[in-house]
Amino acid sequence: MANQKYDYPGALLIFVLLMGFWVLLTNNLHWQELLTGFVFSVALTYVWAEITIGEHPRPTAFTLKQLFSLIYYFIRLAWEVVLANIHVATVVLHPKLPLSPGLVIMRNELKKDLSRVLYANSITLTPGTITVDISGDLHIVHALTRDAGVGVLDWYMLDLMKKIEGDETAND
Repeated sequence: MANQKYDYPGALLIFVLLMGFWVLLTNNLHWQELLTGFVFSVALTYVWAEITIGEHPRPTAFTLKQLFSLIYYFIRLAWEVVLANIHVATVVLHPKLPLSPGLVIMRNELKKDLSRVLYANSITLTPGTITVDISGDLHIVHALTRDAGVGVLDWYMLDLMKKIEGDETAND
């Protein structure tokens, strides 16, 4: 790591996220809990830096615009989860149980692995769909109904994820 440039803002971001996650998990602000979380967060941040430092010059580099786009993405995702819950509830409670499960293979233009995984997890978090596999730019998605499967193919959340990546040609 001596030859490589260290990404201090990225390391600080990872540390703060890990420490925040630790505090949420422990739900305790006692100094011993905080010290333990601090030690683990520093250790994991160091390991993260050792693993990723050679892959990209700045693996966690982001702009303020991307941060706001990510926050907007999560707000829209929460709304989509609510809508999908309502849809799944109506399907399950329908007297004829109109299920039409199937697999959808979709191609996306996301460039970064983190974006692909975040998008795949967004699909999985939305009730009625689950990402079965990611292979390069292909996502294999299982859908509970035909409508859910077709909806995944042109889901506007992909355009939002492209904007987060910095693709200015993404549709609004």
